[in-house]
Amino acid sequence: MKNVAIITAGGVGTRFSTNKKKQFVEVNGRALICWTVDKFVAHPLVSNIIVTTPEDSIEQTRELLLEQSRTKSISIVTGGPTRQDSVLNGIHALDDDTDLVLIHDGVRPIISLEEISLLIELGRKYKGVIPAHKIKNTVKEVVNGKVVRTVDRERLYEVYTPQVFDYKTIKECHLKAKEDEVYFTDDAALFENYGYDVFVAETSPYNIKLTEQVDLDFISLLINSNQ
Repeated sequence: MKNVAIITAGGVGTRFSTNKKKQFVEVNGRALICWTVDKFVAHPLVSNIIVTTPEDSIEQTRELLLEQSRTKSISIVTGGPTRQDSVLNGIHALDDDTDLVLIHDGVRPIISLEEISLLIELGRKYKGVIPAHKIKNTVKEVVNGKVVRTVDRERLYEVYTPQVFDYKTIKECHLKAKEDEVYFTDDAALFENYGYDVFVAETSPYNIKLTEQVDLDFISLLINSNQ
């Protein structure tokens, strides 16, 4: 099977205290995007990689990933105004013989090779699979600083990436969403909206996304631990 990773790398981040794009922030001597791409370069079941990035970052991204591109084919594609647009641009860059698409955040570098294997295995079976971890803490719904209810956490999961989909089905869904002018928080929500089932793979809670400064410190510790 031909499994291709689309890695979105376009965020600046309003909650992160730097003017540098988050994917270019240095962690342990390397740009964050390099740590993320490492996992998909190293995985034997990932055929090639598409990285979406803003037009003004294409050359910088290509230069950063030059060494890795000698090991596995990496294409740099111009992103769009939203993450959903960027993913669609990545999908347009895929060959028609693609079987599964792994859609991942460029600033989420802690996914393990074992988890990627699990997601691919389940993706072959179900066509739509997401990594997730069951919420353990009590969850409150808050309006204007006031708790309005305590949410039953029994069926609640925190969701991560890469989200894995059948290529033809997720392409159909993205094209339909573009036509309908609707936008979703993640690809799984888009998949669900058009009537397709999404299944969960239980994975580690450490597959965090760089959003705030504290995330960077934690990511750095995790990378050191993995090394």
